[in-house]
Amino acid sequence: MRLHDTVIWHEDQGTILILFANEPMRLKGSAIDIWKSLVSNSITDVSDIVNELVQRYPTEDADRITLDVKAFLSELASLGILIDEGGTIGGPSSV
Repeated sequence: MRLHDTVIWHEDQGTILILFANEPMRLKGSAIDIWKSLVSNSITDVSDIVNELVQRYPTEDADRITLDVKAFLSELASLGILIDEGGTIGGPSSV
């Protein structure tokens, strides 16, 4: 799982702006936490992201976090922003 080579992103004033294929995407809320985990060098798959967020938010339901992470990563993959080389998101791999 990795970002497409042409993705550019910037964090500013509590949001993250992603630029890909000349289309901006602004992240807020929990999407920012998922994104930061995704771009961390130590994160290699969905379970790593989920585990990190469960540790950060121990009062939140782990199953809900898992669903949110998979939904967000699937959206990024469907837009071509994320390349799921190992099929770790649960859907078909992007090329």
